[in-house]
Amino acid sequence: MTGFLAVLVTLTAACSGGAEGSGAGTGAAETLGLYSSGVREGPVSRLGLPATELKDALLVSPHQTIKFARWAVARELTGEQLTAAGLDLKGGDGLPASAGEVRAPEGHELFIVDADDPKMLAPSQNGVMQKVSFTLVVGGQSRPLGNRLVAYNTRDALLAVVPVGAEVRLDLTDEGRTQSLDLRTGKRINAAAGLYPVREARTNLQEVWRYRGSTYTTVSVSLKAEFTSWTEKKGWASAGRAWLTGTVSVTAGAVKVPDMAKAVQVPVPVEVDLGKALRLSGQGVPARLFPAGTSALAVDLGFQPGTPEEAYSQAFAVEVPEKLSTFGAAFAVDLTKSGYVRDAGLSDASRTVTIER
Repeated sequence: MTGFLAVLVTLTAACSGGAEGSGAGTGAAETLGLYSSGVREGPVSRLGLPATELKDALLVSPHQTIKFARWAVARELTGEQLTAAGLDLKGGDGLPASAGEVRAPEGHELFIVDADDPKMLAPSQNGVMQKVSFTLVVGGQSRPLGNRLVAYNTRDALLAVVPVGAEVRLDLTDEGRTQSLDLRTGKRINAAAGLYPVREARTNLQEVWRYRGSTYTTVSVSLKAEFTSWTEKKGWASAGRAWLTGTVSVTAGAVKVPDMAKAVQVPVPVEVDLGKALRLSGQGVPARLFPAGTSALAVDLGFQPGTPEEAYSQAFAVEVPEKLSTFGAAFAVDLTKSGYVRDAGLSDASRTVTIER
């Protein structure tokens, strides 16, 4: 056995103490432990049953990502099937079982769903799993699972006893917000839209200035951003909004003009006010990432021409529309008072930034 997998949850209509029943009554839910023996394929793939593939069936929260691949149903699972799937039932008395077999009560079915490979997704954060809880909801009945699904991997499965054809829903609660996943359809309910899928944006803008016709001085800013619905410092974004969060980095460099015998060293420091120099545009997008007076660069550019130097990096988080797909970015500094002349042909006036999925 490679470790704890999930739970076998009975959400039946049985009367108290009885295993047989029908309909969607209020019988007590009981649990059995379910383990994986480490087969390479998901258990459903090895049961020999018709399976329904799921696409994009995942839940993402601030501290947890869980994804499912396929599901199947059966009236019973034989010992041979359980062995082939690498599963072993341990403990509990929620179902009639003998010789390793498991059978659903009358009017019910065994519903088994594979977890997908989470290595393609953002990993869970260690030490914060107490903030995460799961609940399985079937036919209006709920079975709290605590945070017992946090160790899901590609060999795991969730097995539940449900009324035939009933909705099987998994609720994930994290940081006070509950998102749900229909395990038969893969459809998300009450999802934090800013988390699906991970969306990123980046751009680089530069200003090129010449000093006394001999040295090109380039001041550039790069913006790297990610869409999310929640941040550690800001919490959840408001309804219909998402956080655009990331970093802005400023770089400076001087390049000698090829036909000049000697480059003239830049004689003064260059200081960039990011609150004024970098501006955004677009519906619902704040014009500034930083307040005026945010000093982004204050460095002596008298270093050896041709050697770039990253002088400053600043984090940001601003609220933007949840469905934002593009926005504008412009960068402009003014070095004329220091004796520079702007090279309009090499400088970037503005740029459209595309948010990529």
